[in-house]
Amino acid sequence: LVGGVAHDFNNVLGAIQIQAELLKAQFKGNETEPVDQIQQTVESAKMIVQQLLNWSRPSTNEKRPASLTKVVEATLPLISTYATKFIEICFEPGECADAVRMDKSKIGQILLNLCSNSAHAMRLKGGKITIEVDSKDVDTEIAASMDLKKGPHVVLRVSDEGCGIPKDLQQRIHDPYFTTKPIGEGTGLGLWTVYGIARQHGGQVHVQSVENEGTTIEVYFPFCAEQLDDISASEVERPLAKSGGQRVLVVDDQPMILNGLVSLLEIAGYQARGFTNGLEALKLFAEDPEAFDVVITDQIMPHISGEELIREIKTIRKETPIIMCSGYSEVIEKPDLLARHADAFLEKPNQFSRLVDVINNLCSG
Repeated sequence: LVGGVAHDFNNVLGAIQIQAELLKAQFKGNETEPVDQIQQTVESAKMIVQQLLNWSRPSTNEKRPASLTKVVEATLPLISTYATKFIEICFEPGECADAVRMDKSKIGQILLNLCSNSAHAMRLKGGKITIEVDSKDVDTEIAASMDLKKGPHVVLRVSDEGCGIPKDLQQRIHDPYFTTKPIGEGTGLGLWTVYGIARQHGGQVHVQSVENEGTTIEVYFPFCAEQLDDISASEVERPLAKSGGQRVLVVDDQPMILNGLVSLLEIAGYQARGFTNGLEALKLFAEDPEAFDVVITDQIMPHISGEELIREIKTIRKETPIIMCSGYSEVIEKPDLLARHADAFLEKPNQFSRLVDVINNLCSG
């Protein structure tokens, strides 16, 4: 049920995302700000879908070493909507070793959920949300009391000046569906999601709250000493990427997504052909297998599934790079991806700049 809802919702978000990218391509400089807001809203909606999908599957993204501070900085544009003339958001990064082996999208989700809760807690009297990144060495005593491993940790701290959490309710804050919000104002999934993601990363959540004074939530992550991944600026802020004229075959049964994606590829300098019917696309490919440098296909389609289409194309021309895209909830790990003969996988909706990066990487070998 969750997977089906996510698939349909992600198709809607994908159409909005692509149309926003097309609109953005018509503007220059600061004129793109309203479109950026649309894209940021889509990113927030994606986070809601991810909260649902956390129940039914683990993350499909690999955990890689990255700077927690830079991930927070990249997420700040998404939480700016919580700032009002009564609520201030302040980020205070610490001068500390902040490397964490993480799924960056999930860490952004933690920050969004915590800031959303803080903003709600201060909606009546206002105040300041303070975001901090710090380091802390977890000794034997702390490790035992918090179910953590002994050693260095990186801490994400979010504090507010809101109404606080009553002491008798603090033991229930990680329960799914438990919420103090009225019907229509919250699901009770926020802190439960934060706790689940923290545990997936080998971390823990610590809550300090005083009723009518405020709440501080600390999320602990084990420090990682490996080489860091580079963190670019927010994908929303990146301009429409340009590339080098590769020939792309696109297959998606949603006309708005297909037409928008083909238009974006052409604006970016690619030569693109699009089909809503996978069998028609396969027929064209079979007639001239050398006519395309890369194939992009949806997974769930009528007539022929993305997996079947990939298998047929690889039978005709094995070396053709193929990108599988899907808004469905199934887990597609690397071994499974190879078994399906795909060369890359992207969840819907995704930023066009990310798709361009994948195309360029595949075409350059």
